[in-house]
Amino acid sequence: MNIYIHKEKFNKNLLKYLTENDLLKNFILTEADTLEDLQISSTEIIIICHASLFGSPEIEQLTPRLNKEQSSIIFFAEILTENEKLLISKRGYDYMMIDPQNKDKEYISIKAEMLCLKINNLQDSFIKNRRLTSYIVDSFSIQVNEIKLQKAYSEIQQLYKHLEEVSKIDPLTNTLNRRAVFDFAQKELKRAFRTALNLNYYINNNDADQRKNKYPYDNEPAGDCDDHFGVFALAILDIDKFKKINDSYGHITGDKVLQKIGAIFQESGVFRESDIIGRYGGDEFIIIFPDTSVQYAMIPLKRFLVKIKAQKIIPEINNEKEKSINISISIGVTACSPDDRSIDDIVHKADIALYHAKKLGGGRIANFEEIEDSEKI
Repeated sequence: MNIYIHKEKFNKNLLKYLTENDLLKNFILTEADTLEDLQISSTEIIIICHASLFGSPEIEQLTPRLNKEQSSIIFFAEILTENEKLLISKRGYDYMMIDPQNKDKEYISIKAEMLCLKINNLQDSFIKNRRLTSYIVDSFSIQVNEIKLQKAYSEIQQLYKHLEEVSKIDPLTNTLNRRAVFDFAQKELKRAFRTALNLNYYINNNDADQRKNKYPYDNEPAGDCDDHFGVFALAILDIDKFKKINDSYGHITGDKVLQKIGAIFQESGVFRESDIIGRYGGDEFIIIFPDTSVQYAMIPLKRFLVKIKAQKIIPEINNEKEKSINISISIGVTACSPDDRSIDDIVHKADIALYHAKKLGGGRIANFEEIEDSEKI
């Protein structure tokens, strides 16, 4: 720590005593004739100057250069009034009374001890302030780092969630991809079997009137309870003659057909919000109808088929627009049954129905349970 002593009016015998007895040996002592001579180069500073300079332009110009937490000024004078002491203390400085002309050894010794005591107290105060500042800075840094970590963690979580969502979507048709739709199908199969078991227990332990009174919805859906609980329908859609579209008009046109179908899937009023739609692969799609029998799954499937038949796709070959082409789709639909042990079993039944719809010329829906009665729209 640096100690600057303004020698003007300071007791020369006191200064000599301090120096000769190495009372300030732990400090860097600098003597200056004027305040302008002070070369402040440290943050921990004690300036000792005459009280007549308190409030002077020299002090006012000097104080902005001082760190209030790590520096102080000790004003001395032969006599200080109570008012002067109060003003000095209010500014956060210290003071002591020193007779500049007194040469008495005992007086000099006592004043030297008093001055050293004030300097050591100030040094202790600086150390406490430095530790407190360090603690505050460290605490603030920890809080800032925690905030940064929380923000980074939140961003990573959001990014992970986004990536997880993106990983489930087929980018061309904006439907679920194969893995995602099969995950949903597997969950739906487990849920349907669990609901069927609960429903059978409920039916076997309650009469018809009790079941009707305990129905949990305000408006009962069409059909019987068995048409909606413990069952789900699954349909496979395939674009008729899609390979010919690719071969004749190019894969860009084929992609336009897939995108158009994906857009119709998203249209309001075609399928329900609860229906699960995904791309099976190539030009095939899977639709899962939760809590729905084949009979009632046929309703949105027929709406979809009508929508598809009304579409016109304008192909592009060598950037020259050709005549529009129609889209035709075949659909095979089935429902889960107690004999189905996996999603593959249900998909296999829907595949058989799809093959039957193709065999009959396409552009129709075939029900696995009623293949012989397939209806052409």
